[in-house]
Amino acid sequence: MAALELIRRNGVDALIMRDLAEVLGVSPMAAYYYVESKDDLIRLVANHVWSKVEIPSADAGPWYDRLRAGVIAERETVKQYRGLYDAALYLDVEQKRRVEDETLDVFLDAGYPPSTALPAFRYLMSSVSGSSSIEVGMRDRQRRRPPSHKSKATTIELDPESSPMLDADDYFRFGLDTLIAGLRVQLDA
Repeated sequence: MAALELIRRNGVDALIMRDLAEVLGVSPMAAYYYVESKDDLIRLVANHVWSKVEIPSADAGPWYDRLRAGVIAERETVKQYRGLYDAALYLDVEQKRRVEDETLDVFLDAGYPPSTALPAFRYLMSSVSGSSSIEVGMRDRQRRRPPSHKSKATTIELDPESSPMLDADDYFRFGLDTLIAGLRVQLDA
């Protein structure tokens, strides 16, 4: 799929219907014959990408290992397409919804009552979504504050004596593991 390759190379923000038409060898208006809008194109791409995400089944181990594996599988699959997670956040993407439903099922299978499973699931999804802002800042140094306005966190991050060099995966896994540890304690309580 040409749109997938364009997004992989340049990110969702750089996806322009005119460029897609050029790659496909058709006129810019011909691309609109197949999709009505950029959102429709993103929905198609997102469905394709999320269709590759598998949440481990109930017989694949403890709920917290399944949850961690599923969230990491989603992230690893989607992060290849810069900006797709954010672009698809409010679109109705059937395969993304399937992954979300299966993730919520992990909480329910673990024994969380629905009244607790739902906020736990939504907080997890908020955390996953929020991690993309950290990644953007780490990837795009131009979007950072000027050196004279660095935050304490940025100062520590850039000082190799204070902190080891961490990448976006390190931050993501730390946050995910911390969140899951808290969820385990809450369920056991």
